[in-house]
Amino acid sequence: MAKKAKKPNPDRDPKAGVVQKAVKQTALGTKFFEVQYAGAKGLGAFALQNISASTCILREDPILLIRKDEDLVSERDILAAYKKLSPEKKNEFDTLRDDGQRAPDASDPHELASSATTDRGLESLTERVWEQYNSNRHSVSDSRTGINGAGVYHLSSMFNHSCRPNATMNYDDSGTRYFYVIENIVAGQEITFAYNSRTYYMSTEHRSEDLDMDCLCDLCTSPVALREVSDTRRFMLRALYDFIHREDPAGEMPNLLKGMWMHQSTIDGLARLRPQEFPQWTTVHFFVIAKLLEVEGIITDTTITSYARAAVNVVHIADNAGRKVLPPREFENVKLWTQKSEKMARKIGYMDYEGDDRMRRLWYAMREVLLAVGPNGEIPELEKVASHAGGMRGLKRGKDIKGTLRPMDHLKKAGNGGLIDG
Repeated sequence: MAKKAKKPNPDRDPKAGVVQKAVKQTALGTKFFEVQYAGAKGLGAFALQNISASTCILREDPILLIRKDEDLVSERDILAAYKKLSPEKKNEFDTLRDDGQRAPDASDPHELASSATTDRGLESLTERVWEQYNSNRHSVSDSRTGINGAGVYHLSSMFNHSCRPNATMNYDDSGTRYFYVIENIVAGQEITFAYNSRTYYMSTEHRSEDLDMDCLCDLCTSPVALREVSDTRRFMLRALYDFIHREDPAGEMPNLLKGMWMHQSTIDGLARLRPQEFPQWTTVHFFVIAKLLEVEGIITDTTITSYARAAVNVVHIADNAGRKVLPPREFENVKLWTQKSEKMARKIGYMDYEGDDRMRRLWYAMREVLLAVGPNGEIPELEKVASHAGGMRGLKRGKDIKGTLRPMDHLKKAGNGGLIDG
């Protein structure tokens, strides 16, 4: 039986020379970036000009889109979808990376001999298409139907991975991908994104195992001391996230961290807290999660919602205490955290495309409450419904409160009396 080679680093395409020639001939890219040879990484996307943070550099529809749970997708599904593609789309798909190329079995002289005259053109079409699909697929979900799936993209597949990226990728319900840069980028700089969000909560060693490659990003090749500091932050993030959300963000076994970072007596004490007391305890956790993510250079929906959750918790606590106005220090925190959440949301284009996922709905609900806070910290009238650990679901705007959620272009001009405008 032939042995499958160890999965290569996807940024080290063994056919980089051939593909690079094709790249030069077709000038892959947009006005913001072009695909170039990236040394040991193979190919990569490099800025053609200075790009400001929050710029959308790419909007791309999938070459191939499967509306089916990824675990249930079969080779037959992919081959059928591939055969329906136009000649142009097939050509784009055929140029994509294939991480599943097999190495000949050294113990089989016949296979070693035949490998010298066998090229990819003779490979089974089904096998090739399947391997290319698995090497380049991106998870896609439709909030309208709740159906998950996967898409394969052309230019989106040319970006290299980084554990501390300078760009982020989002998608809408139709599967369209949007790339936003999250920091200022200079001409000639490589543009990267994280292949999966699990890596944000893993140590350097764990990330290498999860990605099944030797990562060559700036963080993973930085001095040991810097990597150790980052590893510590990410473990703290993982532990806090696991406690707040009852879910390990690194996707490991449930309750993997239980008992590793919190004494049992503390856990027992928290279990005895009344619902209205819990927000007081979780506020600092949401803030620390957001701050650690920010310091690590990670801007995701978790970052912006964590800042918003911390801010809304402060409003919730003050309202429960019967206050009509936030004390000065608490108001300054609410203002600062709201501004951070808003600024980060703009950076990743959170309001620039359609989508109705759970995290987005939660953020918009919290944002509406925060925008209703008066310019001097006046607490809006709130309708309270069933509470939960963080107190977010229990906060809704009262029906008699003036004003509604306004579009971003209006907020930039008017703000809400100072809560957002810094």
